[in-house]
Amino acid sequence: MLTGISRDDMRRAPGRSTADVLKRLSGTTIQDNRFVVVRGLNERYNVSLINGFQVPSTEPDRRAFSFDLFPSGLLDNLIIYKTATPDLPGEFAGGVVLLNTREIPEEDFIQITTGVGYNTQSTFKPWRSDAVGSRDWIGLDDGGRALPGDIPAYGEYNEQNAADIKASSLKFTRYNWKPQDRESMPLQSSNQITGSKTFKLGDDRRLAFLGALSYNNTPKFVEQRDNTNIDLQSDPEVYQDSLFSRATNASAMLNATFQLNPSNRIIAANVYNINSMSQFTSRVGREGPQTRLVDGYQMMFVSNKMLNSQLRGEHNFNGIKLNWGVTTTRLRRETPNMKTVKAFRNDDQGEDEPFRVFVSPIGNPTVLDGAMFFADQKDNAFGGSADVTIPYAFLTPKS
Repeated sequence: MLTGISRDDMRRAPGRSTADVLKRLSGTTIQDNRFVVVRGLNERYNVSLINGFQVPSTEPDRRAFSFDLFPSGLLDNLIIYKTATPDLPGEFAGGVVLLNTREIPEEDFIQITTGVGYNTQSTFKPWRSDAVGSRDWIGLDDGGRALPGDIPAYGEYNEQNAADIKASSLKFTRYNWKPQDRESMPLQSSNQITGSKTFKLGDDRRLAFLGALSYNNTPKFVEQRDNTNIDLQSDPEVYQDSLFSRATNASAMLNATFQLNPSNRIIAANVYNINSMSQFTSRVGREGPQTRLVDGYQMMFVSNKMLNSQLRGEHNFNGIKLNWGVTTTRLRRETPNMKTVKAFRNDDQGEDEPFRVFVSPIGNPTVLDGAMFFADQKDNAFGGSADVTIPYAFLTPKS
């Protein structure tokens, strides 16, 4: 039992990422615009494959693959297996999502597609953000948010004297904590260029290349209300949040196929993707138990990079088929300097009293109060497979 969609069907409906394609398949839903739910079972019960090879989790704290990383324009087809077969991994209960990248076409071509989108809630309207780096447009930090390289580790930090601790702490003052007010949020954009070229090296021998570049930029503005009850005796915490975000996705694909003859070919497939999110969140409201007004903001930039490389072979020896392959996947997620600013004013203070900035207490840091957070996470995975198909006759009727 399976569900699938071809490249021609993907082109008929808009959708920049694989997550957008999955929304249109029966029996699947998407959580947080990136995680797939198959038959009601969440992401940790599903398996993701690229050209038959399993890919690792893209999340540091959950078993899940973020499908907004993979542009739909690089796919030839997408299949969801909902029942087990011997050639599939056995560690799923919901489904196996198989992504097949584009094969080398029979004819050379070059194709350019572009599109723009207008959002009535955000486009051409004022918005706020962190200080923008020179490479934010492609999803990479230019070093302006990076952690100072000579900051000591936690244990070494505590062993320093007071003067050295102060000197280390002052290095963090180089960051810009002030939000940037911008006049006009840009249009959404989606761009892709794809092309192929085949070289004939003989009667049956060919060397073919297929390449693609894509870039998507999606600004967004969201307002939301957050009500939280800590206990029944206290007043609820009521917050009004305003979220300004820009998501970018830049991808490159290069596939090469070397056909020795109609029965033997070797395929090299490579996909590199950069997916980033820059988000500014403004929060105003009231903390119930403390009976105080809160005014704060958070500035966050997250960059996800994925490199998937595969080398595969397909051979046919007088009806006996041999398919083999090796793969490597490298994932990296960087969160350079997520800054949180929280200011408050007690109810018994007058309106002319300024808000006071709250700083996380020593020994009990939290990213929800005044804080800075840095993260750099990596995951490297390697794999291989081989299968042989041998035809045979069973209970063949006599001629």
